[in-house]
Amino acid sequence: LFSLTKVQGQTGIGIELRLRGVRIAVFHFEDKLKEDTKTILHKLKSAGLHLSIFTGDKKEATEQVLQSLGDMYITVKTECTPEDKMRGIKTLRQKGHVTAMVGDGINDAPALAAADVGLIFSNEEHTAASEAADLIFLGGDFSLVFTSLMIAKRTIVIALQSIWFGIGLSILGMVLASLGYIPPLVGALLQEVIDVSVIFNALRASR
Repeated sequence: LFSLTKVQGQTGIGIELRLRGVRIAVFHFEDKLKEDTKTILHKLKSAGLHLSIFTGDKKEATEQVLQSLGDMYITVKTECTPEDKMRGIKTLRQKGHVTAMVGDGINDAPALAAADVGLIFSNEEHTAASEAADLIFLGGDFSLVFTSLMIAKRTIVIALQSIWFGIGLSILGMVLASLGYIPPLVGALLQEVIDVSVIFNALRASR
């Protein structure tokens, strides 16, 4: 008596419910942006990142999503196959860009593997995409992309501080010791103090 018919729309999928051939209801499903998506994308742009979208969706559906983002400049390529996404990432790398690919499905696996850093949202423990990615987000909290970027930047800053601080003081100590201003025993103790200081500074990255 009842029948369901799939109706493909420009920006979503429609399901038509019929009773004895007469349409009694139509259910329309389409992807919606999360409330904080626009804010997170603006933060990423403000951090100096260039944003590109490689999607398998049709142009019409993608344009509707972009309209909801406002005047944000994003490079977009639609109706991409997994190979298209991978080639897009490789092209960016060939131009000298450091790339981070964010995906959420098995179709993104080749692009994730081709990127400098692959990030994926997954609710499953092992998939081809999660194996190809460097960082896996359990769940769908998009703000974790920006959080991860900030953690990475802070970690690099702290690492460079530790390196230059340790090297600088060690060189200074060796110069002073070679000129006879620091006795060998004091020099050895000073080097231990420098090493411990560098370690404590590096531990700040875990906070």
